[in-house]
Amino acid sequence: MVNTIKYNGYNCSVEYSQDDKCFSGQLEMIDNLITFKAASADALEENFHNIVDDYIENIEISSILKKRVFNKENPVKYITMDELLIELRKDGRTV
Repeated sequence: MVNTIKYNGYNCSVEYSQDDKCFSGQLEMIDNLITFKAASADALEENFHNIVDDYIENIEISSILKKRVFNKENPVKYITMDELLIELRKDGRTV
């Protein structure tokens, strides 16, 4: 049986295995393959929320890096973690 749960604009397909007595989930409609398991429905939902939050945070960090690295004036630029944190703080975000 496959069900879907939603959080923060993301969908997750959920399956239950009677043999393993566990739930498994997979984020849907993203470019990456992200799967996870849990022993209970509550744990699965908590894991799903954490994974989505981490995924969104990684997208934001990646976006900042792309802006800095692929600058037309300076095609290759390395930034430090401190510079990344400063960029995030400018937008009111934290890591």
